Amino acid sequence: MNLNGIKKVFEQFNIEESQQVINMMNGNSNALPLCPFGIITCKFIEKNKIMIEELIPEIQNLLDNESFQNWIVQLEKNKAKEELKAIINKLNTTSYNEEEKQNALRFSTPQIKRYIDKIKNLDFEKFVSDCEELFSSISNIYQDDLEFYREYYIYSYVAEILFEDYKRDKAKKNRFNIPENNSLEKLYQENGIDLNSIDTQYRKYKLLTIDSNFEISISNIPKVYDKRLNVYLYVKEIQEDFLQLLKELQEQKYISNLALRPEYTNVSKDLQDLSIGLEEKEFGKIFSFENLGNPTITKLYSTDKYDNKLWILIDEENITFEELLEDFEVHNNFIVTQVIHLQYMIEEDNYIIHHIDHEYIFYTEDEYMKRENNPMQKGEAKTRFKTFKVDNSKIPFILNDSSFFLYKVLDTYFVNKDLIQEYFENVLKK
Repeated sequence: MNLNGIKKVFEQFNIEESQQVINMMNGNSNALPLCPFGIITCKFIEKNKIMIEELIPEIQNLLDNESFQNWIVQLEKNKAKEELKAIINKLNTTSYNEEEKQNALRFSTPQIKRYIDKIKNLDFEKFVSDCEELFSSISNIYQDDLEFYREYYIYSYVAEILFEDYKRDKAKKNRFNIPENNSLEKLYQENGIDLNSIDTQYRKYKLLTIDSNFEISISNIPKVYDKRLNVYLYVKEIQEDFLQLLKELQEQKYISNLALRPEYTNVSKDLQDLSIGLEEKEFGKIFSFENLGNPTITKLYSTDKYDNKLWILIDEENITFEELLEDFEVHNNFIVTQVIHLQYMIEEDNYIIHHIDHEYIFYTEDEYMKRENNPMQKGEAKTRFKTFKVDNSKIPFILNDSSFFLYKVLDTYFVNKDLIQEYFENVLKK
């Protein structure tokens, strides 16, 4: 299958859509607005020339190819799996009273059945039938030329599926890449600031030091405000609730030095402190370990391995958690794991955390096979990618609201909540 023509159109549409998002976040009301249905659907409604004369013919030529059909079906099944996973995760991690639980189950059960059916039974014939049903349910937006839209709708729908896959793949490939002489650095240089000279954390790890020059902005789009430049900057690889916790700990003087992972490319001096309407976040919103008690460090110290997918190494100064998933992430042929490392000490008979960071580790296949049985095996395929870093601090393990700080960090980043909970339940029994 030759997808070069399709990818060329997608690249153009992706740039346009990204600019629309930037315009919206800049508060630019005169610019072309972000399409509420997604750029593919809007191009189709508009009968955009590139959409009608380039993209749709490319898809028409491929849609009789059995391999292409199977690929589209698999993408739809993958989407159904993610939706199903999100629903089940929400049901399992939300605290309900009995009435709320019954209402949630009543609402979710038809969705769960529908996704399971799609995962098990979807084939290309059923996919075509589903497209026809979907068009009938939304045909009111195509009334000005109903027969044209009815005939070509399936190609637009397939284009939407492929475009979402294109964006996911592009984001995955670029996730851990840091452009040289990037837009963030240029913005600071325009204001007479060389980040690599004045910010040690940026020079070493490409993290932005959040000191008195910054204010952390809490919204559903994590940002910081640099008072020197009078600009807002996006921060990445962090959830807004955990960012809010770090902000509170910094304000309470528990955190002295904080560094976060900034956005390097999507940078604008006109970025506004806005939130956007998003669907409810399914992962990480509900705290997964709220019913657990608070373990002592002594109990934690009693275990250095739990299962072959969660490794905990503890000594008198350090605690390191590493998550090795069965369905591991791959980046540029390297296997990716997550590590949370902290350093602690005793001060006035209390344990406090003076350093903590989270990072992604990259293994070659050979390194990873060794790592599964050897906690001392390092991943050295690529430089580690830190998401945040705290130094010279005094974070208590048990916070002012009586919650256990380490639970919050693990809940934010690690995927296998059940395994983590099982580990701590066993620790608490000792």
